[in-house]
Amino acid sequence: MDILGQRLRFVPGHLGCGKVSWNMLANPKVNLWDGIGRGGAQNGEVAKLDEMRPTDHSGRWEYHEVDVTEFFGGTTQSCAHG
Repeated sequence: MDILGQRLRFVPGHLGCGKVSWNMLANPKVNLWDGIGRGGAQNGEVAKLDEMRPTDHSGRWEYHEVDVTEFFGGTTQSCAHG
């Protein structure tokens, strides 16, 4: 659902990869800048969106995941990064 037009863009072939839970952000072993999925700052933003979605059903935390290749009109690949 793309209620507010929020689209999360992933690097090619990383659609849905690299998500970190809000509670894991403070873990020193978590590398937000590992090059998987999105950039480090965006990983934190997505963690907040995912944290809020189950408790706030207003729709303002909803987003649509898009492989950057698809965004620019190409075909996407599945996540090979777990």
